[in-house]
Amino acid sequence: MNTTTLQQALADLKYQRSTLDRAIIGIEEALSTLGSEMSVTQTVSPRGTMKRGGKYKNTSSYIEDAIKVYETVGKPLHIKMLIDQMSRLRGKAVSRASVESSVIRHIAKAKEPKLARFGASTYGLNAWKNPPKLAQTA
Repeated sequence: MNTTTLQQALADLKYQRSTLDRAIIGIEEALSTLGSEMSVTQTVSPRGTMKRGGKYKNTSSYIEDAIKVYETVGKPLHIKMLIDQMSRLRGKAVSRASVESSVIRHIAKAKEPKLARFGASTYGLNAWKNPPKLAQTA
């Protein structure tokens, strides 16, 4: 195995890291000069980023938001109604194409889909379509 390429890649990464570290320090100094309350450690989160003032942006997925909407409404909804509810939930407009493709992909590919198709562009919780079967007592 040719280790020269790996050694060069490692050297490049170390150089990039040192450049980024210097940039981070500069930005931290600028923020402290401007009196910002945010620190670099606050700006990183596993699923999303911070807004100014330390409040997180919405980082939930379209599927998670759709499930919240369906649990609140309690019945299947046409995609247009779902989009309206999700836009209110997120506080901004969401794309019908993005949400609908996410829902369709979830239904097709998830091992245990939480959503199901009820009609033309109408979706709801899978539990409503396939309720758990109760054991019969004799």
